[in-house]
Amino acid sequence: MSLKPFKRQDLNFLSICSQFALVCVFLGATLLRLFQDIETEGTTAMAVGVLGFESEAEIVAVMLVFNLSALLVAAVGIVIQSFFDRDLPTLRLVETREVPDLDVAEGLKWHTFVSHIWSSGQDQSALIKRQLALLLPTIRVFLDVDNLEDISQLESYITETQCVIIFLSKGYFFSANCKRELRQSIGEDKPLCLVHERDFNRGGAPFDILREDCPEELREALFDGRDVIGWYRIQDFQVVALKDIARAVLLASPSHLSQQELNVFIPGELAQQTYHFPRPCRLYVSDANPGAAKAADEMVEQVNSHVKSMQLQVVKSLFASKGSSVPAPSESDLKSIFDSYDKDCSGSIDIHELQAALKQGGKSVSRDECKAIMLQIDTNSNDKLSFEEFAAAFTLAPDAIPSVVERLSVKVRRRLVGKRLRDATHYLLYLNERTFLHEVGDALAEEVRSVMDAGMPIIMLHENDPREGRDGCEFGTFFRTCPEDIIQSGLFSKLAIAALPEPYREVSFILAAKVLGAVNGSRFLTKARAKELLVSLGQRSSKKIKEKGQASSREAAVVADDEEAPEPSVSAPSAAAAPRPATLAPTHSATLKKTPLPVGWTLDDEDVVTAIQPDSQVSRAATISKGDQVLSINGVSPKAAIAFPTGTTMDVRLVSAEARREHASRRASSSAAGPSSSVPDEIMGSPTPFSTLDRNTAGGVSVEG
Repeated sequence: MSLKPFKRQDLNFLSICSQFALVCVFLGATLLRLFQDIETEGTTAMAVGVLGFESEAEIVAVMLVFNLSALLVAAVGIVIQSFFDRDLPTLRLVETREVPDLDVAEGLKWHTFVSHIWSSGQDQSALIKRQLALLLPTIRVFLDVDNLEDISQLESYITETQCVIIFLSKGYFFSANCKRELRQSIGEDKPLCLVHERDFNRGGAPFDILREDCPEELREALFDGRDVIGWYRIQDFQVVALKDIARAVLLASPSHLSQQELNVFIPGELAQQTYHFPRPCRLYVSDANPGAAKAADEMVEQVNSHVKSMQLQVVKSLFASKGSSVPAPSESDLKSIFDSYDKDCSGSIDIHELQAALKQGGKSVSRDECKAIMLQIDTNSNDKLSFEEFAAAFTLAPDAIPSVVERLSVKVRRRLVGKRLRDATHYLLYLNERTFLHEVGDALAEEVRSVMDAGMPIIMLHENDPREGRDGCEFGTFFRTCPEDIIQSGLFSKLAIAALPEPYREVSFILAAKVLGAVNGSRFLTKARAKELLVSLGQRSSKKIKEKGQASSREAAVVADDEEAPEPSVSAPSAAAAPRPATLAPTHSATLKKTPLPVGWTLDDEDVVTAIQPDSQVSRAATISKGDQVLSINGVSPKAAIAFPTGTTMDVRLVSAEARREHASRRASSSAAGPSSSVPDEIMGSPTPFSTLDRNTAGGVSVEG
């Protein structure tokens, strides 16, 4: 304990170095006094012979060197430790940014006990234990597969535990041992932490069914008044769940027992980072997509709170772009506006007068949008508007849009959509149980077809919150409601972003922002930004090389025109005959893994890498760059790689862009110099189309299994 008087490791290290420095001072002072006494009683030579120091100044110098060395070691050690500890996945308190205290009450042995059923929850329970050990290094977790010695003593293990984690999965309440653990926990009034497996394909079950399966005498004590932590298989969502589990364990410990809430964070979690968009990002939201406008507003609010500059913007169509942000004029003002356009005093205005009247009232709309408004508020369909109908135009809510869209002609709708799409960079497709249904769904399908034909990137946000207003549903629903031709066009070939309920929703939107191109907003040069700069420099260099090569070709052509071409020899092989096509040797290689997801590159017809998706396999490989050409994959052509099964390790052989440019430059020069050139006509042999892994795909972020 004397060597570790502080809870913080860096302070402990500093105290040890300080103690060492004090010992050095004490020894130095003792030697200094001894040197003086020997010198007084005898001679200086005697003091030098006994102590080995030439003078008092030498003793002081050695003492100072040792003390300064100790302080230097302490400073370097603290800096190194701070550097390595800042990104360790240990739970920290928001107020102090330090690891919280985790103790156990007297007489108890375990901080927490993970109660689960083997058949559907064993793997995830083991994962929870391992991750808690990283978040709270001193935690002691009881897991039966690791710590159970006697099944008959199961209740005693609960007694020795401070907090019990109940992992609810399929069949939990049909296990006799699980019910033993549950009864003992409730009987001893142990703090409980409920964790619900949300993946129904991997052992999960609907919460309502689990509640019904629970024995009636335990149901109220277990569920009433308790929060339930959702457990998902995606890592970034698991971080949120693990933080809540760790918080529950901490609040059960004596150090935090009096606290109602504990603000904690994990270094490196998505919600703790700041981001920026390297280029403008404007998200188009369709009024034919029920719930999309509200979800987009929510997404912009969450994402932009983490973005420093160049924030995410939303481009809304029709009335969704008008919203209710512009307050409607007073009734007297509306009456004045109406009367000024009712020139014949008939008590009504037509569509031509409506557009100008709306603009005067602060609601600027296009002619096509004016037609859409007319369809909605002209209740008697006489192509005339009374004052009451005119006033309704200023209170038209976005919720009324589907009925408008259903009445718009395809021609008018296309024109309206086209105007808005020109201002957007991405298209948001919000997927819930109302998507692609009824006539408004037909309008959305027509819009999606146009967007796919135009090549605009589509980001899909799959609503998982079943509450009214969000109307989440299973992803398989869309294979029944989405038109078949859109499915066959590859709409669902990219994974959708799972929009989960709170507290995971913020992470969902941040993952969506990363798909849109958001990168970590560090003030230092990020890897992505450095890669962009290198690509830019490479493009500039290649442009200069190309210009020089063209200039050399023109000069060589002029010289060749001035010279007399030699007569070809009959007896010797023709010098003008093209040599046998050769292939450049690979300049480097990369190792990839065949997975159900795209690897993250786009290849042209000659298998040249034309684009690399950020945060993909290819970008992480770091040896593949834009402009490189793929020679082979595991010794076969890229086309043959279609047959590779999932899990195959792929050895990719490539030729660098620089080697290709140099080779092309030599070919251009030799072609201009005449037929005596021995440079091969082809650079890389015959091109092979690449449709194996992700031809013309972006390889988006995998966030929904």
